[in-house]
Amino acid sequence: LSQQITVSTTSSQGEIGFESTISVLSNPVKGSLWIENKDFSTKTFSITDVNGKILTKGIIYPGRNEIQLPSGIYLFECENYLKKIIVLP
Repeated sequence: LSQQITVSTTSSQGEIGFESTISVLSNPVKGSLWIENKDFSTKTFSITDVNGKILTKGIIYPGRNEIQLPSGIYLFECENYLKKIIVLP
């Protein structure tokens, strides 16, 4: 069983000097999962299924990042941020 996971990003401008934040823009999602990185640096992330199997690892760039996943329940982890993600069919 193979799953296709796509990650893309769009850049955004922000103010210099605010603290680093990662946020999930909506949850549950249907279609695309959007992750926002309000920092000017890249961050590493991983997505695991409910059994702990790592499905993908990658980089979250500054701005909004789109991640497409098949329907299911996942854990998104980026540095000290951990969030349960529900992707609807």
